[in-house]
Amino acid sequence: MQMRFRFTADASGAIGFVFFAGLACSLHGKASSVSATENNGSGTDVVQQILRQHRCLSDSNTRLSCCRRKLLDYRKSWFHGGRYLQNLFTELKALDCRQHIRGFCRSMVYARFSEYSELLYLYHCDTLEFPRKCTEEIARARNLNESAGWQNVTADFDSSEFTLTELKRPCFQVAAFQSASGGYGFYHEVIAFDIPFCASVWCGFDAKTVEERGISHWDCIPSRCQAGVIVIAVISGLLSAAIVIANVTVILVFTTTPKLRNSQALYKTSLAVADLVVGILVLPSIISSLLISYQNKLELGDVIPNVQPNTDGYRPRKAISPTAFRFEPEYISFIGFSTSLSLLVSIYTLMMASLDRLLAIHSPLRYIRHKAKRVAIWASLTLWVIGILFSALPIFVRDMTYGVVASVLIVSIKTPGLVMYAIVVLIPLLIMWIATIYAYVITRKQALIRNNISVRSERLRNKPGVLSIEARLARTLATMVGTFTLCLLPAIITLVVPHGISNIDPDHPRDFDPVANTAFTSSELLAILILMTNSLWNCFIYNARSKEFKRRTRHLYLVVFRKFYGKRGAAENSHGMSILRGRSRKSTLSTTLPSPTKRSETIPADEVKGMPSPIVYRYARENNGFNANE
Repeated sequence: MQMRFRFTADASGAIGFVFFAGLACSLHGKASSVSATENNGSGTDVVQQILRQHRCLSDSNTRLSCCRRKLLDYRKSWFHGGRYLQNLFTELKALDCRQHIRGFCRSMVYARFSEYSELLYLYHCDTLEFPRKCTEEIARARNLNESAGWQNVTADFDSSEFTLTELKRPCFQVAAFQSASGGYGFYHEVIAFDIPFCASVWCGFDAKTVEERGISHWDCIPSRCQAGVIVIAVISGLLSAAIVIANVTVILVFTTTPKLRNSQALYKTSLAVADLVVGILVLPSIISSLLISYQNKLELGDVIPNVQPNTDGYRPRKAISPTAFRFEPEYISFIGFSTSLSLLVSIYTLMMASLDRLLAIHSPLRYIRHKAKRVAIWASLTLWVIGILFSALPIFVRDMTYGVVASVLIVSIKTPGLVMYAIVVLIPLLIMWIATIYAYVITRKQALIRNNISVRSERLRNKPGVLSIEARLARTLATMVGTFTLCLLPAIITLVVPHGISNIDPDHPRDFDPVANTAFTSSELLAILILMTNSLWNCFIYNARSKEFKRRTRHLYLVVFRKFYGKRGAAENSHGMSILRGRSRKSTLSTTLPSPTKRSETIPADEVKGMPSPIVYRYARENNGFNANE
């Protein structure tokens, strides 16, 4: 999958030449001309230096060839970084690409993406319309008369005399471009088209503003979009905490309850560990990715050599890839590894659990529980080893590099990696679904005929509940697989949909629709969060499907309650842990509380001691009465 979020922070600017002052440019049928604003000498030096390095100034044929190449390069990389609209206009003017400029101004391909890009087109293509849009705003901020004209109003423009709120306005950004601290190599653009639930962001600042005020993407994002990013971070944090609590509960209950230690419990514990990775590493990485993406100070490109600093002492900067400083390689590799590992282990574990249930239901006489537990232990270890190997491949194989999806999730994004993961994920998914459906069908058939069949096996006759238990486990697993499938389905859809929609592909700017792109990015984020919630539901499924799990979970939280809020000391907490592990002492003296069903169940007195009386009687009601020591 192609990385969806882009940002740019590169030196760009524009200069006008005297011989270009009378150039006419058609703009939507209006008479217009290319701006002839003359920039500082440093900007002129930088663009000339760059064009000489590209060998574009030798003759007219070479110039024309460079004009076509500049337009093509910008079309390919405008969204990905390294090429900027200010730079493009400046270079085309310096190369005297009059015909190309006319066509570029007439098409206005990039003008519809933001107010800033629209004003750039007007600034370079329509010297009559642009002053009418921006002169009044700049004059009012500088306490000048707008009738003096754009050149006089913006004379000696210094970004330090304005607040950051004012500099966020597109007119001020264009004015800063032509100031002494701006120009080619001293002006930096920020592009963020894939902020979830937010329209496209495109702005620019001069070098002085970027360096002195520590500009970040956050400074360009509208306040409503900032609120959306904060909401995403809060939801991710709450979901992470819930997943950690739920899966720690699952692990503690299954590892401390002998009655629940079967093959399915081993697979469920393995699944809980994989889900715990999501809660501890993957979801917190979404929060950190948002902070790194939007709130870190802009990292600029390398200094352009052999060019003097501008009047403010800043050196011109080269273009920079948008991912060069956004995330450290180690961070991307670690989070990508953790994300892939948790997903792969979850799928493989559910696959093996499905096969285990199918064998238990289809061939109950050949299914040996103790042997199944040994198989589950070795199978779980093997699945983790396989998951680690596949998850580590993008770290060592260049064609399987990890990247960012929807600005938050780090996974393998290149085609070879996607193909490999499609194979190693799709095949286990198919096996899981087939085995689960087959086991569920057999379970339904057995449920219809169970009461009419005489079980010949002496072992099964002495334990008439075995088939019922296996069927219940199979239905629990079917619920787990169904929930996982529902959580995975939106992610699969967002993987397939981009291949059939052309207006969300930035490589085709004429067809590119920012609104459709924002909608798709937002749906990607929702699909990711829905997929992450799968790590939360299993605990609730176990509580709903298993009375023993529910009882032990209640015991666990009772121990926690007594530890932090009870009036008893460490001795009572020790008794509580003994209850959890099933090693309670037997009582000789008991008191029987009445029950509606006239049935009593012996319960260790240690569990009752220290409980508030409402808890005691609620426990009595739920367990149909009990015997407890005084």
